[in-house]
Amino acid sequence: SVTMPHKQRLLTLVDIVDPLAQTVGAANTVVAQRSGTGPALLAAFNTDVAGIVGALRETAGPAAAGGGTAFVLGSGATACSALATRIK
Repeated sequence: SVTMPHKQRLLTLVDIVDPLAQTVGAANTVVAQRSGTGPALLAAFNTDVAGIVGALRETAGPAAAGGGTAFVLGSGATACSALATRIK
């Protein structure tokens, strides 16, 4: 688990970046992946987007995670993840 202020920098430190993390520009989860006998590769993922969507659905129903208006205050990695929920 990676927290701020390291979520954006993390993308430059791993071997593999998940497409969603690449789109958002930030990751919060790192997994060591091994294929065969070679060295493990570090892969970065963004699970913040799914977490935000889940929280919206739980508190306001399916429509909250779909259309409508959203107000995001901030400019860091979590704000970018919140914005990504509006286009996902």
